Amino acid sequence: WILFESKDLMVHFWLRAEQRANEQRTPLPPENAAKLIKAGHKVTVEHCPQRCWKLADYSAVGCAEAEQDSWEKEGVAPADAFIVGLKELSGDGTLTHRHCHFAHLFKGQPNWKTEIQRFVKGGGTLYDLEFLCHEGRRISSFGNAAGQVGCAYGLLSWAQQQIDSTLPLQQLPQQSWPTGKDLSVYVVEQLEKAAAKKEGKKPNVMIIGALGRTGRGATTMCKLCGIPEDNLTLWDLEETAKGGPFPEILKADILVLCILLDPKNPPKPFLTAEMLNSAERKLSVIADVTCESSNPNYPIPIPSAATDFDRPAIRMKGVPVTPNSAVGAGKQASLCRR
Repeated sequence: WILFESKDLMVHFWLRAEQRANEQRTPLPPENAAKLIKAGHKVTVEHCPQRCWKLADYSAVGCAEAEQDSWEKEGVAPADAFIVGLKELSGDGTLTHRHCHFAHLFKGQPNWKTEIQRFVKGGGTLYDLEFLCHEGRRISSFGNAAGQVGCAYGLLSWAQQQIDSTLPLQQLPQQSWPTGKDLSVYVVEQLEKAAAKKEGKKPNVMIIGALGRTGRGATTMCKLCGIPEDNLTLWDLEETAKGGPFPEILKADILVLCILLDPKNPPKPFLTAEMLNSAERKLSVIADVTCESSNPNYPIPIPSAATDFDRPAIRMKGVPVTPNSAVGAGKQASLCRR
């Protein structure tokens, strides 16, 4: 919210309830709402039972309260209000306000045309958090948390393979943990169960995109879970510059993909289907934090079917030899609430 610190322009921010199931995160915590109010702006916060902060936390710093999804009712939210959320909207009605959230529309995602038409027909405006920048850097990112959660899912999926290879990773015992450190405690418990069956073995983890925010989050989770440095392979632009495929990936137990796809310069494939069918493959888990497998230029051949909280990992069809799973960490990034 760097652009709105000046009192010369009063803005009304309307923090809506999240419409995606299990999404407990928010782009505007109470402490930042207080800063906006101090700068002369108005903040209205809708009731949202799943939000990681209580409505009373916002009221205590001077925010106005509103009913859940009341911004959609005609005449409730002012026409010039910024409707702020974290993730995309549900429904199919026209949109008249200025909206600010991660819309997931501008990389050819499914239904992007239909969603954009909602703004066109209603005269609304979208400020997509993914592309809002200040001095060349994004002003909002959950990359570090997404990396931690995606890596945690990868470690849990590998542990499940050691404990019972007949079943992929199942729904976790709770929907969220306060922080990545709290989540790591559960991951360590599962890794210890796996180690008991594998003579203390810990997995070899390869992180591609290791220097970005997401990759650094994945590395943090590995360290929190006690993965030795010798078991970590950290790649970034320098290592992938020559272009794939990369047979080195097959030597890892877990691949954590944390890359930023450049539509103007798509990468060569990192892996091929033939490589995944190789008898020499040690790789048994792909944790896809990038989550753009529907992109035709995606560098790894994994299913585009989305995983979710009920099914955090899926078996890759047509890939024999060793246990194999693909883990998607798009929706599940909210596993860490703050």
